[in-house]
Amino acid sequence: MKQNLLIKFSRLLFTTMVIVCMFCSSLFAQNNAIRGIVLDNNGQPLPGVSVTVKGTTRGTITGIEGRFTLSAQKGETLVVRIIGFETQEQVIGDDINFSFQLKATTNDLTEVVVTALGVKKEFQKLGFSQSVINGDELTEARDANPLQSMEGKVAGLTIGASSEFFGSPTVVLRGSKDILYVIDGEPVESDTYDFNPDDVDTYTILKGPNAAALYGFRGINGAIIITTKKGTKDKKGWQVDFNSVTEAEKGFVALPVDQYQYGRGTKYTYSYNNGLNPSIGNTLYDNGQRLPEWGPQFDGQLIPQFDSPYNPATGTFAGTPWTARGINNFNNFVQTGYTSTNSLSVSASGSNYDIRMSYGHTFQQGDFPNTKLNIDNFKIAAAYDITPKLRVDGDLNLNLQYSPNIPDASYGPNSYTYEFTVYGSSDYPINELKNIYGGVQGVPNLVQFAQEYGRENNPWFQAEKWLRGRDNQVINGSLRLTYKISDDLNVALRTALNTYNELNTEEVPSSANLNQYLPWYYFGWYGDYRQDQRNLLENNTDLTFNYKKKLGKNFDFSALAGGNERSFRYLSDWATTKDLSLPNVYNLTNTSTVLDYNFNSKMQVYSAYYSFDIGYKNYINLNTTGRVDNTSTLPPGDNTFFYPSVSLSSVVNDYIKLPDAISFFKLRASFADVKGALTSPYIGSSYNALNT
Repeated sequence: MKQNLLIKFSRLLFTTMVIVCMFCSSLFAQNNAIRGIVLDNNGQPLPGVSVTVKGTTRGTITGIEGRFTLSAQKGETLVVRIIGFETQEQVIGDDINFSFQLKATTNDLTEVVVTALGVKKEFQKLGFSQSVINGDELTEARDANPLQSMEGKVAGLTIGASSEFFGSPTVVLRGSKDILYVIDGEPVESDTYDFNPDDVDTYTILKGPNAAALYGFRGINGAIIITTKKGTKDKKGWQVDFNSVTEAEKGFVALPVDQYQYGRGTKYTYSYNNGLNPSIGNTLYDNGQRLPEWGPQFDGQLIPQFDSPYNPATGTFAGTPWTARGINNFNNFVQTGYTSTNSLSVSASGSNYDIRMSYGHTFQQGDFPNTKLNIDNFKIAAAYDITPKLRVDGDLNLNLQYSPNIPDASYGPNSYTYEFTVYGSSDYPINELKNIYGGVQGVPNLVQFAQEYGRENNPWFQAEKWLRGRDNQVINGSLRLTYKISDDLNVALRTALNTYNELNTEEVPSSANLNQYLPWYYFGWYGDYRQDQRNLLENNTDLTFNYKKKLGKNFDFSALAGGNERSFRYLSDWATTKDLSLPNVYNLTNTSTVLDYNFNSKMQVYSAYYSFDIGYKNYINLNTTGRVDNTSTLPPGDNTFFYPSVSLSSVVNDYIKLPDAISFFKLRASFADVKGALTSPYIGSSYNALNT
């Protein structure tokens, strides 16, 4: 069902774009209209700009994307004006497509920022806290994860690097980790690896529920709003951009201090092949008391070790000098990691269209052997004015993430941290273990060559054979029709799809030591295969009305009203073989018993929302929003919630002369009532043990 929906959605988007392109020239010829776009100093679209024909009463204002359409004749003059920018005039010639870039007349802040639902508003009129970062600022020195580059750039936003390779960073906004991500106006479920940073135009951080109340319970802790690039913006014609960044990383910020006076063992004694072998019992405890985990002191005394001479007749190892041969084990095992990112985009813009296509590839080599990550990202976004009143736009983003091995950073014998720092010892040289099935006790493809049979593994064996793979396919896309009812009012219908299909696998080879946390582990165990499948499908459909009007000379009024239907479904299935029947055959059928756990959830939400703004001479601005959610996860009568917010702001230096040291001073206050925690999806889970 999911694949059918994806195919239908992709076909719909593709067909729409083809139809638009086929009829582009004929429609353009039929409409003798002047089209254009108005930009600010930074090349950003300017909404609400007055565009008139000089000496007539004909005129219009630019929309949210800074675009306008106006009937005019050759030889007439267009006049473009807005408060805070220099007025421009342009005589109409043979070209009926125009691009204006206005220069600011004052030093006041006049930037336009993206708020909830993708609505653009002037910074002065906001009564809540927000921060904006230009996407290009984060694409020079970058991390494989786009959000990691935002660390330290926004007050109240903390981004902590994950301890695991390919782990999503810990994103905390004003003390909360439950943050909503919105891309081009649509909420998405994101692991923060599933978009190309070179496609990002701006990041807007809405701080707190008053900033994101229009998203209902999903915006209770604020939101990170991401807008993507749509075309060349500041010029006509085609533009090609290529960005390539390669960064190397060596070593760690800090390493635990180890000791090199004593080797491995218990109660200051040690003899190879006579330690923590599960078949002969656990020697870590004596009458319930944990014994000292120190072996003999390094004095060169003769002690049987893993590479000591072996007598097959007696089955014993001869003693060899006990010295700290592996002081540099960790440094000899880790490698230089690097991240390489390449991104190519082709884009074009005109007064009545824009299109952008991009492809990006990221490759990251980790600090440990056989640790790799690949990310491919393809995106296309296009829009066209079918008529002066009707506009269609759509986008499709495909993200692929794949890695053959993601090392475990937890506590246990499956972790390099555990191997080197918790129970690590300097009595053996790490590079002597590169032949993972060599040595006296090694058996090709069955028993690893290790320095001890106990609670550790050969790190080279782990890197080559104990593999944790991941494949994830993410698709985001939307299609929108916007109709201009009048110069002041437009209506938009949009549907958006967010889906991912993630598969995590783990191949546990025979002879792997992990007896500490698996109750069915036994010596001679043939290994295990585990599979974790996760699927998400979410659809959002919105119908919105936007109204903007100047009331007299002193008042500005804007309003938004709309409705949303959200369908959400999540499925997951985790299975393990428990014990492979044949070693090195990693398949769920290669076992006598399969343990299977599955989980599913679904939710339907119907919503209505509004937003009203009124301002007086830009001196004082009042904004109020509200959203009603009706969710399927609670019983009737208790499943409808209202989330209101109100904010008030005033830019003091607009009407009071302040000292030169104060360039901008704004007062603001806001209130919001956003509830959460009672809107979890329907949940179902089951467990199966299948005998095969």
